[in-house]
Amino acid sequence: MGGAHAPGGPRLPDPSPHPARLLALVALLTVLALLATQSASAAPPAPLVQLRGAPADVLRQSLAEGIEVRHYAVDGHAHPLARPGGLENVRAMMETALERDVDALVLTDHNSVRAGKHLRRIGPGPAPGGRPLLILGEEAGTRGGHVGLWSVSGRTRRDTRRQDGMAPVLALLDAAAKRQPRALTVLNHPAWKLGARWLRARHFDPRQPGPKFDAFEIWNGRSMLRLSTRRVIGEWEGLLAEGARPSIVGSSDAHEAAHIGRPATVVLATDLHPTALVAAVQAGRTYVTDDARVAFSVDGRLPGQILRQRGPTSVRIEIRGWSRRGGLLRLLDGRTAIVERRVSPGPFQLILRRRRLEADSDGYLRVEITRREMSGGKMGEVVGLVTAPVYVDVAPQDDFWAPPPAEWRRMQDRLELFPRVAQWSP
Repeated sequence: MGGAHAPGGPRLPDPSPHPARLLALVALLTVLALLATQSASAAPPAPLVQLRGAPADVLRQSLAEGIEVRHYAVDGHAHPLARPGGLENVRAMMETALERDVDALVLTDHNSVRAGKHLRRIGPGPAPGGRPLLILGEEAGTRGGHVGLWSVSGRTRRDTRRQDGMAPVLALLDAAAKRQPRALTVLNHPAWKLGARWLRARHFDPRQPGPKFDAFEIWNGRSMLRLSTRRVIGEWEGLLAEGARPSIVGSSDAHEAAHIGRPATVVLATDLHPTALVAAVQAGRTYVTDDARVAFSVDGRLPGQILRQRGPTSVRIEIRGWSRRGGLLRLLDGRTAIVERRVSPGPFQLILRRRRLEADSDGYLRVEITRREMSGGKMGEVVGLVTAPVYVDVAPQDDFWAPPPAEWRRMQDRLELFPRVAQWSP
């Protein structure tokens, strides 16, 4: 029973493996496979634009805390169900996104999440070999304004398209905060008549009462709104002058595949995952572009972060980028361009140290790239890239800049969970 042996000869070992040893071997192989999978998944995927020649050091930076982030291009406003076709429209948008180096695509049909059934058939991705991550979203709209939502689990509210005034939009924001707590809330196309009234500090500054947007669409790709980008930037500068810190996004608002990715929001995120992307946008770590990629920092702080200073000192500014089309790069201190440099297609770099124009007061630094081209039937300057600011907070600190709405909500949640601890201060 215990082993084979020749008749009349010595007992030979059983050639079949012992059950205990076999189980141990299987367990070892399982652990090794799990570790290999974790190791492979630990490294976030490289942005797709890297396949086209964009340098890796332009697409990877470290936050002041030492956490690495990568630059993922997201088109956060697309309508695959605006035209007949359904699943085929989603596939066509995916193909265009891949061609244009868009890492993630948010499907935001009007007051609908029916695109979710197509996501279930395709799979959210990204798949091996590279294809865009698909995220279910919604454009929840009324006659008073449209709220873009990234990463939803279902309808935000019943159909509100026929409701007038501002109250239904505020109700949408309130419903989104309760039913979609992990979603990003965006004021879509403020250059359009329905959005203009919402581009006010009180709708982004959590220090003021009422529900808030996390971000607004500083650049909408629809042809009728493209030329309004400069005006919207001017209104944004007005919000910054009031201490508000709204996050900025830009999207195609595509109703067909040909418009996908023009422009896109580049999100400085820890991973290509809906949760990581939403958190990064809520923190303000974005820039909007239809071409260039740029790594911008001020004393190691990235767009959306605050540089705290005890007094008026000079800062180290680094701008490294890559572009196919070139243009005029501007470094802005508040509303004033302090450096202008023509950049050619390919890699570019600008490193300098200088004091801010009003170094003894709070402010911000940001980057733009513009180009001269035909638009709307005439030659003119168009925006090709705009970064979120690096905010500067000079002592006395925390007296001007508002926290992002999502950060404020998390702080309020902690106050509710630990009221006694929160009331104590040294």
